[in-house]
Amino acid sequence: MCDWCNKAERCSGDLRAKMRRWGADDEMIQRIIVQLRTRNFFDDTRFAHAYAHDKSTFGKWGIQKIRMYLRAKGIEQRIIQDALAGLDESDTLENIQVLSNRKWPSIKGKTPFERKAKLMQYLLRKGFTGDQINLAIKDLMPGLELDLHP
Repeated sequence: MCDWCNKAERCSGDLRAKMRRWGADDEMIQRIIVQLRTRNFFDDTRFAHAYAHDKSTFGKWGIQKIRMYLRAKGIEQRIIQDALAGLDESDTLENIQVLSNRKWPSIKGKTPFERKAKLMQYLLRKGFTGDQINLAIKDLMPGLELDLHP
């Protein structure tokens, strides 16, 4: 487990899942996790910050998607909030604009309204909120308002 932790940033959820696949019982898993944590082989806070930064910067993910994946890995809510607070809102808006400009030419639709709705659906799946999307892409097609909040 030490070697595995040294290869990449890990969290306690990853460690538990791997040891369960190996057939370890809960008591053994807990002992190993405590030893690895005290020796600083992993840290859930460090993992959450790195994960949020990398997924936002390189994967162009929104906060909602990052939050969902961190929860699935068993990270505590306060750690998730702290990691997401470290993300810059201007970077989020820039990510939306980059994804929008990249996706817009390939979107098919009969009307500009339909195309913009499909773009917004795509961005929602990437984990951005409706408010962030509306703010970032209002300049993409001036005059065509599509609000996610009727």
